[in-house]
Amino acid sequence: MSKRIRVFMVTMLAVALSLTFMPAAHADPATPEAYSEAAITKVLRVPVGTAVPTTNFTFNFTPVSVNSDTSLASTMPPIGTSGVVTIPFTPTTSFTHTETVGDVDFYYLESAPLLGTINWPDTGIYEYTISENAGTYTGTDTMTYSDAQYTMRVHVREYKTGDIIPPGKAVGNLYIFAIGVVRIVEEGGDPGTDKVDPTPGSLSTLYDYSQVTFTNTFTKNNGDPDDPDPINNRTLGVSKTTSGHYASSSAYFDFTMTVTKPSLVASATYHAYIIDTNGAIINGSALADNNVTAAGVDINGNSYIAFGSGAQTTFSLKSGQTLAFTNTHVGASYIISEAGSAGYTPSAIITSNGIAAPAVTAAEGASLAIPVASAAAPLVGEAANSADFTNTNDGMSETGINMNNLPYYLLFALALIALGGFVAFKVRKRSVEN
Repeated sequence: MSKRIRVFMVTMLAVALSLTFMPAAHADPATPEAYSEAAITKVLRVPVGTAVPTTNFTFNFTPVSVNSDTSLASTMPPIGTSGVVTIPFTPTTSFTHTETVGDVDFYYLESAPLLGTINWPDTGIYEYTISENAGTYTGTDTMTYSDAQYTMRVHVREYKTGDIIPPGKAVGNLYIFAIGVVRIVEEGGDPGTDKVDPTPGSLSTLYDYSQVTFTNTFTKNNGDPDDPDPINNRTLGVSKTTSGHYASSSAYFDFTMTVTKPSLVASATYHAYIIDTNGAIINGSALADNNVTAAGVDINGNSYIAFGSGAQTTFSLKSGQTLAFTNTHVGASYIISEAGSAGYTPSAIITSNGIAAPAVTAAEGASLAIPVASAAAPLVGEAANSADFTNTNDGMSETGINMNNLPYYLLFALALIALGGFVAFKVRKRSVEN
């Protein structure tokens, strides 16, 4: 046998041996594990700062077959209440697990154990399909429901003579030998094949909650998109006030602002209105004084300005005016900058979710940007949200000295006079001694 043939045969033998160690491509992913109990977990994700809604999430456990015989589905015991399992959510619920990732809050809540009280009619492999019911939240905000679906096979056996039988059990008693759960539809609707662990967190040594999870997304804003009321029900406001002896009530101050939607929101355009000093909405061509153009008219006939998420928008306000948003999502963020104006010292108070932060100030004539330095951009919360800007102008004296600083200049002048007198005294004394 030639050397070349021997090398070829050895190579083919190695390939053949390696194939024997490869798993079968079509192995049954539902091979049961030694699980004896199961639960399901609702995962709710919301933009940071969004309160958990009060609602019930419900799940269908649909009987499929016994020992692969679908004609026996009607004989299968129901799981839950008539085949429906409910997981209730409220803002005060004690959740199984919580975490924050980026700008998203996650809330996990596991159901009670599902199988412990079921009376199985006989031995066999009981197959159910698990899915979530959509539309159970009835509020005006947005809830998207899980697409996930699972197949659960419960392997029921009876104790035989010679088995290790737990206390309280006897030969002939039925018990759950194993449970196999496979995610057959992923959250996005694609087919799935992943085996998952259904064990309740209280019984598991690996997980805090059952891995049979259904993930929903909830987003909200505090306004009413169908009937906007920028005067009495705004979700975010930007106000302008001037103060000081030389402050103008008619001068306009220029702003640049960017509002960014929460990452859980697919797209958003936010509507803002300008409220005049007399509390009325400015409409139509009158908005030109504020350096903006109306993007549209709402159902009440009022002109609104469009802020595309992430798009920089400019506008101007004079003292007593407010830019009022009516549909910003809870968890949206914003940055805003006021251009500097000669003679004015700018300051701002940022209120997020009803909590006002200490005022921030820039130098006279300088611009003021929010957030300052490395601080995080302000978030829109459930409660009041505003950026309140004040520009102070107390004027300059005719000599060019700021009247606010006059006492400091006088003290400095007195110190110079005293120092001059002391020097003169020392010089005169030295000349007399010489």
